[in-house]
Parts: sequence; C-alpha cells; structure tokens
Amino acid sequence: MKKLFVFVVILAFAITSAFAGDMFVKGGMELGGSFSFQTNSGEAYEDANGDGSTVINFMPSGGYFFMDNLAVVGVINYTSSSQGDWKSGQVGIGPGVEYYLGNMMGPGYVFFHVCYLYTSTSWDNGTTDGSGKNTSLTIAPSYFIPINEKVGLVPALFYTMDNNDGNTDDDVDGLAGNTMGLRIGFKFYK
Repeated sequence: MKKLFVFVVILAFAITSAFAGDMFVKGGMELGGSFSFQTNSGEAYEDANGDGSTVINFMPSGGYFFMDNLAVVGVINYTSSSQGDWKSGQVGIGPGVEYYLGNMMGPGYVFFHVCYLYTSTSWDNGTTDGSGKNTSLTIAPSYFIPINEKVGLVPALFYTMDNNDGNTDDDVDGLAGNTMGLRIGFKFYK
C-alpha cells in the first residue's frame, strides 16, 4: 500500500510538470478520475449463504474548456460487483459538462459536473447469466482542492438517475432507480 501511495504521488507530480497555464480558461484541458472500493458484510449485507459483497469502481474523465469556466468532458465508467457466486460488470461512456464558479471559495473551487452515460451490463449468478443496457444522468456538485497549482483532490456529492432498458432479464427490464453518494477523485489541469 505504501508503494502504491508513493507511485501515485510521483505520478501526480510528473503529470503536473506537463500541465502549465491558467486553470478553467478557454483552450485549457483537464484530466481526472475517481476510484472507489467498497466491501459490505454483516447481516444487513450478506446473502443467504453468508457472503458479503464487494464493489470496485473506476471513472476516468477528460475535458476541454471551450470558454472560461465551462468545459465539455468525456467520461468512462467501470464497475465490478461480486457477492458469492453472483458477479456483475458495467462499462459506460458518455458526454458531460462542468461549470466552475471561478472564484476560490475557501481553500478550493466549486464546480458542477453533469454527465449522461450509456452503459452495458453483464451478470452471472453461477447458474444463469444475462446482459443489458441502461442510461444514467448524474449531477454532482464538486469541490477542487488544489495540492499545487495544477493538481488537486475533488470530493463530490452525486445523484444519479438510472433507467434499465433492453435487459435479457425481464425482472430488470424497464426498471428505474436513483443513487446518491459521496466520491473523491483527482484532477490535473493544463
């Protein structure tokens, strides 16, 4: 774990040296992402066999400021879940926009992220499997906390509206749902 942390710090500074200029200005670029790992156990989260669940999510993004404080972004989302014999994977891609309020508020900058993802899902419960497609709209008030002039951490609250459509499992097809949460990521600006 310590080696991973040192690697991430060195990588952040190496990428930072390639990024120069003002942040959030027309013609600027951004590169970022978030990673999350979740494990659930205990009676509230275990299946009938006593298996807890594990969820891993990785969401890189990149963007271009086509005007000051307003960027168009591309987002890729990968999620892997498992619980006992049940396994699920999702890959999504889609466009988004980010609007930065511009002025520093406290130690960082407030911005709003909105994206629309097209997602392909597959699952296997050990005896049957299935797949499907869904779409989601995410709205995320976010906060860029600079580590240095061009790199920073990004905590964000997010609200996602999902629509499952075209699934091979009739129990899931046509269902809609919502997710709300907190994630932390990073951003590099050029």
